[in-house]
Amino acid sequence: MLDALYFTDSDEANALLARDPLALLVGFALDQQVPVPIAFLGPLKLRERVGTLDARAIAELDPGELEAAEAFGAEILKLCVRVGGVLTGEHGVGVEKRDLMGEMFSESDLNQQQRVKCAFDERSLLNPGKVFPTLHRCAELGRMHISAGRLPFPDLPRF
Repeated sequence: MLDALYFTDSDEANALLARDPLALLVGFALDQQVPVPIAFLGPLKLRERVGTLDARAIAELDPGELEAAEAFGAEILKLCVRVGGVLTGEHGVGVEKRDLMGEMFSESDLNQQQRVKCAFDERSLLNPGKVFPTLHRCAELGRMHISAGRLPFPDLPRF
């Protein structure tokens, strides 16, 4: 068995990755979202927050801990943007990162992106409610046909 794997600048994190398969798995899961040196610090940070890397113990955490973990993930993504990275690579934004889009893009940028989406998806069939932190009707951005006063997906909140 290796004494350490060298993914980060932290000897403690590298040693944890070498001896705990779950730590390595968590690091590989996170590296799909953030740069490798940050991703592979995640298992050590998780163990520091939760007190263990035991999968059963993590699964049985109080739901409040889940909120703390999601907030921690958001802080990692904000750091990535501050140091010149992006919120996501080849994966979509989805609901997990939707509310962080303002960290990387101005309101004007987001409105323009939504106009492009409306040009290809006038009926809002593609991923409704995902990607954009503030939903708009395509009509508000100048690009939706409303027939007989009916909107597609009337149950979605629009501002």
